[in-house]
Amino acid sequence: EELMEGLQPHEEESESEEEGPPRPKPATLLAPAAAPAAVPAAAEPTRDSDSDSEKEEEPEGMFYEAAGKEGAYIYRQPEESEQLRLGSVARGSKIRGFPRDDIPGWCELAVGGDAWMRIETPEEAAERLKAPAPAKEEKVENEEDSEDDAPATYLGPLAEQRLRVLVQTRTPLSLVRRWMRNCTGGVTAEDVQQVQEVEDLRVRLVLQEIVREQLGDAGFEELYAEATAIAERRKQRLSKA
Repeated sequence: EELMEGLQPHEEESESEEEGPPRPKPATLLAPAAAPAAVPAAAEPTRDSDSDSEKEEEPEGMFYEAAGKEGAYIYRQPEESEQLRLGSVARGSKIRGFPRDDIPGWCELAVGGDAWMRIETPEEAAERLKAPAPAKEEKVENEEDSEDDAPATYLGPLAEQRLRVLVQTRTPLSLVRRWMRNCTGGVTAEDVQQVQEVEDLRVRLVLQEIVREQLGDAGFEELYAEATAIAERRKQRLSKA
């Protein structure tokens, strides 16, 4: 028996079995569960998500129309200087931007980055809207006499726009859906025709589906056929010209 007991210490090597529970000592084994790198990956899809929280976070901005004889210049800073010009947009172009109370007469474009455009002040817009609409001849004369870099005219907030304006300004789809829920003027054939001209296939299909959900299949197909006819008539006019 003493000999057997002398052999027992060899079993102490099995302490590795007792060391089993402490093996998770290295804290690094638990780190992957809280790895911060996974957070950005999860946030990626929310850019195109339709969640209510994402919709509420998306600022609507205001909408404007380039009114200068040469359109509207885009500036690097809210300062009217040729050295700060980044480019321009054509006359009649629709623009979405964010006016600033601390910088009246300017708005930061929704395209992102440092891009600014001159706009009407609220007082100027109110004065213009009070004036009677000019006759056709007078309107043409006013356009010819307009400044090269006249401030962009105020078109109003999101809810007051037509769908075609939202499409032209590349308004985020989440805002288009919000507009669709709150709009009062509905969707017209001209709106659908503008949707047809969207170059990005994915965006065009999503826009068409949004309109279809609002109007139903029959209503959408009716407007789609009318929009196609409008596009065809325009094409014929251009070919004759």
